[in-house]
Amino acid sequence: MFDATIQTVGDFWKIVPHERGKLCVYFPAEKETTNLRFHVNGPFASTISRDCIPHGEENGRLRDQIVKLLVKSLLRLRDEGLANESFLATLPNASDNLSTFYLPFRSELKKCFEAQDLIATSDGGFRSSAAVYLGGEAYRRLLDKEELLFFSKGQRRYWAKPIFSTRARVFLRTVLGVPEVDDEFFLQEVKSHFDSGMSGSEDASDWLLSRGIAWLRQFYGFLAGRQLPVQHCRIILGSDGRLHRPSQLFLAPKDVPSRDFDLVVLVNDDVASGEVGGRRMVEVLGILGVKEVNSSEVVRALLNHYYVPSSQTFDEGRHLEHMRRFLVYWEGKGRETHLFEDRPLFRDRESRGYRRASEVYLGRPYREGALDTVLHSSLHGSLVWAGYAVLGTIFSQFAEALGVRTRIEFEEIRDVSMNPELQQHVTKNTTAFMRDWILPRSLIPDNDLYLALPAVLAGTNAPTLPPRYEWNVDKARCVWNLMCEAKETLFLAQFRKSNPMMGRSLLVQILREYAWVPDRSGFFRRPRDLRAERLLDGFGVDDTCGWLKEVAFGGDRNADEAGVVEVQSKAEDLIRSRTGFSLQEIEELREAELRFWMFGGSSRRRIGIQRLFHRSALIVLDAGRRRRRRRMSRPFGRSNLFCRKWRGCLRTLGHSGERTWRISIATMRVCRYAKCADCSCHRPRFVSVTMTFISGRGNFCQA
Repeated sequence: MFDATIQTVGDFWKIVPHERGKLCVYFPAEKETTNLRFHVNGPFASTISRDCIPHGEENGRLRDQIVKLLVKSLLRLRDEGLANESFLATLPNASDNLSTFYLPFRSELKKCFEAQDLIATSDGGFRSSAAVYLGGEAYRRLLDKEELLFFSKGQRRYWAKPIFSTRARVFLRTVLGVPEVDDEFFLQEVKSHFDSGMSGSEDASDWLLSRGIAWLRQFYGFLAGRQLPVQHCRIILGSDGRLHRPSQLFLAPKDVPSRDFDLVVLVNDDVASGEVGGRRMVEVLGILGVKEVNSSEVVRALLNHYYVPSSQTFDEGRHLEHMRRFLVYWEGKGRETHLFEDRPLFRDRESRGYRRASEVYLGRPYREGALDTVLHSSLHGSLVWAGYAVLGTIFSQFAEALGVRTRIEFEEIRDVSMNPELQQHVTKNTTAFMRDWILPRSLIPDNDLYLALPAVLAGTNAPTLPPRYEWNVDKARCVWNLMCEAKETLFLAQFRKSNPMMGRSLLVQILREYAWVPDRSGFFRRPRDLRAERLLDGFGVDDTCGWLKEVAFGGDRNADEAGVVEVQSKAEDLIRSRTGFSLQEIEELREAELRFWMFGGSSRRRIGIQRLFHRSALIVLDAGRRRRRRRMSRPFGRSNLFCRKWRGCLRTLGHSGERTWRISIATMRVCRYAKCADCSCHRPRFVSVTMTFISGRGNFCQA
């Protein structure tokens, strides 16, 4: 083991590995291959030719004794100063391909190095294999004892003396398991402590903040020099005294006032100034991912901080300042909108909350129209806050570019279960393609109107819109204009794509059966009950509009039915002149909890009392005694109608064909009778405050 030909250094010998270690039984056994880098001599039992030894039990016991002698010699070699780099290169490592007979040399040496302090360290001492790190000079300068203690998770570690021999490094790493601090190892440790997506902790941040500006500069310079990907690690000290990811911080140019960047976090001034390793810190931070602040970064920082669903509220003045920045950026960047897409950016007028562009409408003062009236008290549509008007016309252009709607659109639904013409084809487990169209949710927010459509078609429900929808002329004009521009695809509902089953859409059926179009008298009529000359101003009729035919505008009247419309208009004028109320006002009074009572059986005296608030007086009109009840010659709608003649209440209005039309001014009521299932008598099933037309053969109502 000792090479006497090597010149001594002081009083020490130097141990160097042999190219091919031999086993000797006083003389070398030439055919015995040990693959060790030192010679082994002992009284082994050999073959007759003495060129090898049998690997039996007897020689195994002698081998174990030699291994124990080697292990005991390690402490003395350390004390004599011979346990250096060349000595470590002499010991067997994982690449030496030892046979089974010689493996105990390596295994027993490993146990000894783990238990004894045999590895020389940079501080002049010796440590066990579990307490040392291998590393290059750059890591040794960056990580001192305190840094090594932190990155080794509280276990005290020491730097091993620089090892240049490849065999010695292989022995330490593969046999003893000594970790080597390289770029991969160091990056993993940094991520485990500071990566926001991993197990980063506040203790790690506090430790890094305590290292001081000088060490942080050295740390950043080292990471930049190695170009380690640390963009997700919170390691850069910001101007707010906290650690941030590189992408969250910015470098402010010296020629730009800092007040322009008061809404973004800059790098700490002491960190950003000076040099490290011959590089300016600005360059170093740029390599790590810190960008120089510009308009794009300011806007992105504002959006990420304020305009996210979980963002806190802030005052109107700050929001307007943000919007001014957005407009300047948008116009300067060629009006690109990708940065603002899907952001709750616009303040609404009602709740003063912030909504996405697809959730708000642009009304007054940005666009003239009926949107303000239509969306008043609507649950499904909101108008943009009027405070943006101080920003000028560019705001409305910006809002429209992002998708803020300036008009109401009909809505598509993937369901035909509410459509009376197609609902019988829908089963519980239907998965077929379905498409239908309905009125905008901003006008009709629920499905009650569609669910009541079968009753309207059957004649059991009146075709009037419920008061809770607050239907008015502006809403009607909005729907009218939308229908004039609608495509023919909105008129049909579809069930299944292949071999489709088609029917009229809910949109067409609702507009066809309900009274929603105002006439010149202020009443809402069904399209079939109106003609072009009776429409209110602003409701133009174009013969090229196919939707008018779909909703049966004007109806398919014969001469007799046309006379009904003419007589009806005369009746409305007469009622207004006699009572001071229009039919619409009478209907509203009835809906406002006013009652119309009818008492008695079918063969007894009946008194109808109608209470109307006319000016400031309560008028009670007595209908008088019923003289006779006569059934109509033909049914009206889908059910039989019965009415009564009242003494002294008739007035002739005009003639149509062979009939004379009259109206009962005093009562203004209609009674619908149906045959009772129990006693076969006729009882009133429906009472409405409206006009009653009386003909020569019988009475019927035209609501």
